[in-house]
Amino acid sequence: MLVKRIFNNNVLLAENSEQELVIVGRGVGFKQKIGNTVDSSKIEKAYYPQDENWTRMFNEMVDTISSDYVEIASHIISTAEKSLGLSFDGYLLIGLADHIQFAVERLQKKSAH
Repeated sequence: MLVKRIFNNNVLLAENSEQELVIVGRGVGFKQKIGNTVDSSKIEKAYYPQDENWTRMFNEMVDTISSDYVEIASHIISTAEKSLGLSFDGYLLIGLADHIQFAVERLQKKSAH
């Protein structure tokens, strides 16, 4: 699995057998360079594209949403999956990260007034 894009120290885009996936894990992107091999011991969660729509939505999201919110959303999803014994659809990452960013922006605007 090779690094394709680095969002921050804990989130990156990788390529595995011609398929892109989003990797989340503490330090997984630290000191990485594009083309390096991903340290699989640091992977906490991997999100595989489910279809072309997911890939398009994710690519749009990473251009407008902070990778910190992607990381927070992933942590919430992982915690919920463990707690509930369920597995959520990958679309939840996109929607939840977007909602978190929107809520933070709304709170910041409110406190600026």
